[in-house]
Amino acid sequence: MNRTMAWLWLLLTPSFGIAMDLKGNWALERSEITYTVTHPLHIVHGKSLKARGKGVCYSGSGEFHVGVLVNSFDSGDNNRDMHMLQVTKAGLYPLIDVKAALAPDTVNKFPGTIEADVTVQFAGQTVKFSRLKLLGREVKPGEALISGVLPLKLKDFKIQAPSLLTMPVQDEVPVNLELYWKRVDSRDLKKN
Repeated sequence: MNRTMAWLWLLLTPSFGIAMDLKGNWALERSEITYTVTHPLHIVHGKSLKARGKGVCYSGSGEFHVGVLVNSFDSGDNNRDMHMLQVTKAGLYPLIDVKAALAPDTVNKFPGTIEADVTVQFAGQTVKFSRLKLLGREVKPGEALISGVLPLKLKDFKIQAPSLLTMPVQDEVPVNLELYWKRVDSRDLKKN
């Protein structure tokens, strides 16, 4: 009996070796994007829940586009958030624009570790990350969660590191991504 239950569980659980068909159009249903700034005296986290995005998967590949307003990030301190808007030039460049092209055959390896070439436009600069590793899993039929870390560095975006008591923050500002995607009809994508 236990063996039968184990086989049933494996057959009904999509995240255990059974590839999810990703072909089609996708819309970003919800997201949580969190940055971490490290200073010698403290660590700061800022979070946004307001990203928008859409994507499409073909046979063996896919392309996704996500945008989030810089002013949608909240660190819990209004003064710090206003300073962040200044140093990132959010008045001139209000949008963080992320484009990802899934590596060939990544679509066929889902769920699991997938790779993407990611381009980030932020603070008036464009930085490319090749073969960035992301984790993908099926939440339920027609819904997928993609998570990972963008290894952003302030210098790459020509952002001068803010200082407190003459001590600057670290150059590395990792950005954690939790992106919940939902398969949609192509007509629904035009509405977003």
